[in-house]
Amino acid sequence: MVTINTASSAHAIPRIARATRHVPRALTSLFLVGTCSGATGACSASDVTNSRTPRVVRVASAGMATATGNSGGAPSARSLGSGGTGGRAASGGVNNAGLSGRSSGGFGAGGAPSSGGGVNNEPPGGQSNMTGGASTGGTDGGSIACSAILCEDFESGTLDPTVWTQHSNNGSVALQSSKVAHGQHAAHFHMDPGKAHAYISESKTYPALDREAYGRMYFRLEPAGPPSHTVFVSGGIMDGTAHLELGNYDGGWQLTFWSPNKGEDIGVGTAKYPVNQWSCIEWHFNDRPGEIEVWVDGVSRGSKTRTENDWTDGFKEIAFGLYLFSSVDHATDLYLDDIVLNNQRVGCLPP
Repeated sequence: MVTINTASSAHAIPRIARATRHVPRALTSLFLVGTCSGATGACSASDVTNSRTPRVVRVASAGMATATGNSGGAPSARSLGSGGTGGRAASGGVNNAGLSGRSSGGFGAGGAPSSGGGVNNEPPGGQSNMTGGASTGGTDGGSIACSAILCEDFESGTLDPTVWTQHSNNGSVALQSSKVAHGQHAAHFHMDPGKAHAYISESKTYPALDREAYGRMYFRLEPAGPPSHTVFVSGGIMDGTAHLELGNYDGGWQLTFWSPNKGEDIGVGTAKYPVNQWSCIEWHFNDRPGEIEVWVDGVSRGSKTRTENDWTDGFKEIAFGLYLFSSVDHATDLYLDDIVLNNQRVGCLPP
């Protein structure tokens, strides 16, 4: 499921544990996370997530009741551990009181569904069942919460065509469930031998991330990547237009500034990128002044800087996947999960 918070200006991503479990299929549409007025439907991106264990929730729309959440039933005997206290309910919308804290005994009990248009959030990934049922007029929570500008965990099982554009030539883009970092689905980008590309792009984060963007994704490349120049992430149009990129060259990170007018300026990472395993990849693109950084599992793996501004004309598109600039003699598969874009560093999920 993809979440867009274009009004978000300085929200860090909570570092939360995420269990491997199915997300309700009902949560397949685009959500805004924020506090909404029941009278006007106006939303802001504040007071939505519980600071301990936030989850993605629906916000109340115009005309929904504005009562704050009321206490729900007690948890069943299946609850594990003793949890902390959840956050307060937002007027007219989201109630996170049902979220439990994490204790040494495991995830604590949930409880306290809201009434009047709120949302009841079950404990994240635990084995606890709550009595008290769903909230009146509400909808159960689904995946982890997003306080960033864009989050995509692919748990809806489909790519939202209002957010993502698919691109492929001699390759394919699909969601699958056999290889995932978390949850039940991840994106799969496949390139056949020869010259090929397979990637997805979005423009919803523009102009919020016009000249500077931080990102995080879970990354699995099989087998070793093509020996020639291949792009994994780009800020700007990937296919030959001015952009900043995080890519590959001969098994190592390539950090590239590219412009049809200014040419190409390449930086090299300090280590080979991981293959045949899931890794947390973070990056930073800055076009005022120019800078590209990459981290693998929280460890810096290289940077490239430029003193000039405006190498691109803005990150009007951010793309993920595989874009090969020459031919290769073997097939390549890239799996991505839990993509986040924001205006400050995101961080990895805890193990």
